[in-house]
Order: sequence, then structure tokens, then C-alpha cells
Amino acid sequence: MSWPSYSPDLNPIENVWVVLKHNVEKRVKSMVITKKKVTKEAFIALIEKEWQDLPLEVITNNILSMSNRIKSCIEIEGGHTMY
Repeated sequence: MSWPSYSPDLNPIENVWVVLKHNVEKRVKSMVITKKKVTKEAFIALIEKEWQDLPLEVITNNILSMSNRIKSCIEIEGGHTMY
């Protein structure tokens, strides 16, 4: 059976995760520098806060870029794109 290939280039949430991860890492580093304890509960709260504070434009722009992502993927015949 023929299955479509998996491509993170065609999954807009992948870029959103990158932004979220960057924001969380920055906050954790700040906590470590200021010698605040990073408990499991604090970490989960931090992730939830960063998700809530994520600008809607980040998500919207990733969705709106889909036509360009698809065109790029077709042009490169399924290879790696700039996305």
C-alpha cells in the first residue's frame, strides 16, 4: 500500500514548537541563573504560561505559510526545504 511521506516541513505546528521551546529554555536559564528551583510543577506552569503568551501571529503565520511550504516541497520533489 502506498503511503504519503511524512514531512515536518508540511506540519506548521513544528515551527510553533520551536518558538515555544526557545521561550521556555530562555525562562529556565533565567531561573537557573537567579538560583530559583526548577521543580516539575514550576516547569509545567512555565510551559503553560509560555503557551498562553505565545502571540497568535506566530500560529497564524505558520498556517498562512502552508501554500508556500507545499509549493517548495513539490519543487524540491519532497526533499528538505527552507521550512
